[in-house]
Amino acid sequence: MPKKKLLYLIVFFAVLIANALIVLCQINKASVSLFSVLPILFMLGMTAHAIFAYLLRHKGNYLYTRHGIINPFGSDKDYTFTDEYSDRFFFMLKIHCIVIPFYIPMIFLTEGYVQLLWILVPVIFRESAYLAIGISETVKNMKEEKERNDQLEKERLEQERREELGKWK
Repeated sequence: MPKKKLLYLIVFFAVLIANALIVLCQINKASVSLFSVLPILFMLGMTAHAIFAYLLRHKGNYLYTRHGIINPFGSDKDYTFTDEYSDRFFFMLKIHCIVIPFYIPMIFLTEGYVQLLWILVPVIFRESAYLAIGISETVKNMKEEKERNDQLEKERLEQERREELGKWK
């Protein structure tokens, strides 16, 4: 198993154990109540979302879509078989899955409507991470475009200089 996958599994299980320990440390307050339904639904929904996104990863990136709904019955997209897409998809999948264990304490320790707002924290973290990925990719693309334009401008100026000297490239 590659080191990156092993490291991610260690981090994931550490987060899972830490969240279970939070519940075990406060076992006298832990209970499943009506307030537990929403965190359970969020946890199950995010787990199902991760599974479907993985199974349909060649149809497009289900974890984060900018252009509406992806057709699960459509044909596979060619760009989904590239290493760049695969790396980005699995990084996003890891971010998506790492926040799921944070719902465990919410299931057992939520006692009121105000505490239910904590279920938004993992979602906000995940979306913030996706936003940061998108911004970093946009900045990287802008730098590459600027370098390409600078190179084309250099070549154009060099060509003009050669034409002035009477030499053709």
